[in-house]
Amino acid sequence: MSIKYCTNCGTQLPDEPLNYCSLCGFKLSQETNANKQETIANKSNTGEATLITLCILTILGSIFGILKGLYFETAFDYSAPYTRGFSDTYPIFNLSRSLVYVSIVCNVATLIAAIYMLMRKKAGYVIYMAAQSINEVAFISWLSYSMWGSVQKIFIPTALTSVLPAVVFMILYTILVKKLLR
Repeated sequence: MSIKYCTNCGTQLPDEPLNYCSLCGFKLSQETNANKQETIANKSNTGEATLITLCILTILGSIFGILKGLYFETAFDYSAPYTRGFSDTYPIFNLSRSLVYVSIVCNVATLIAAIYMLMRKKAGYVIYMAAQSINEVAFISWLSYSMWGSVQKIFIPTALTSVLPAVVFMILYTILVKKLLR
């Protein structure tokens, strides 16, 4: 037996058939009410599947981001003997290294946030939005500051592969959080 709700105000209805909602007075149609209940259940299942898919993709992306950050940090360490004096001439070099640290921290926070969202915790959404916002602002700031040589050539592809997916995920999570997280 399924629990029935008023399609107008959402009030839970008793098991016996009613013609009107006891709270708002809305005229209830037994057939329409049953169909709408089924539609609501299907939409909820779709939302759940979408949230789980987004969280899994976020976890994978966060792990990739952490590994990418650690790789770049290692590359900075190995290149240190060859770049002495370079960071004095090009301050962007130090800014790039700082961006790697910001990226690693933000990816760890995003990983934790995705796990919280899988547990249906609204705190996961807040952590995710904060971490992604910080990461993307830092990244865009670095790209706009570093208008030298080859960096200009990678601005659009990097923006499309990094910033655009982050913004899309932020929008999708915002839509889903209203429905599924507490």
